[in-house]
Amino acid sequence: MKVLICGAGAVGRAIAERLADERNSVTVIDLSSDVLARLGDELDVATVLGHGSHPDVLHRAGAADCDIVFAVTPSDEVNITACTVAHTLFNVPTKIARLRAAAYRTSDWADLFARDRVPVDATISPDIEVAEAIARLVTMPGVGESGSFCRGQVLGFSVECLSGSPAVAGPLREVNGRFPGLDATVVGKKRGGKVSVVGSEHVLEAGDTAYVVAAA
Repeated sequence: MKVLICGAGAVGRAIAERLADERNSVTVIDLSSDVLARLGDELDVATVLGHGSHPDVLHRAGAADCDIVFAVTPSDEVNITACTVAHTLFNVPTKIARLRAAAYRTSDWADLFARDRVPVDATISPDIEVAEAIARLVTMPGVGESGSFCRGQVLGFSVECLSGSPAVAGPLREVNGRFPGLDATVVGKKRGGKVSVVGSEHVLEAGDTAYVVAAA
């Protein structure tokens, strides 16, 4: 499978590493030559310097014959544009965009993304994935150990806390309010190599590993 990834941040790198390990042909686009140089040294991927939503950059990266585009830059709008260009000019079969803004994900606009509208086939949100405690797409970084308990009725797992996530925006007692419908509880954390139990007033920090239990 030929894969094109727009954005070489934490999410893009996680996608690239996973798919390259599975022997896919992976090309990564980013605006930082330094980031691309490190990525190219560490992973078996091709790199292209440029703006991921620009037609000429997508063309140089091989969009015309790729199977899937992951647009995972820090900008929702750039990601939407990259998917639109990939669809309109290069007829890429599958386009996946990282979207952080809740405005794009409300049920009021459930029909926004479709091939005959905004051509995004699937969206990912690291914040929502953390909240739901499961990586439903192969692109989700940070999910570590996992297991089931109580005859499969309870799931336990670890997840990396990302900078900017609502999970690190205040005390744990407020997490469920920031993620409506969340049926999960953070019970511990690892920071600086030390594991400790956490309570409702604890505040997680970016870089922490959170240990979560949730209903299966």
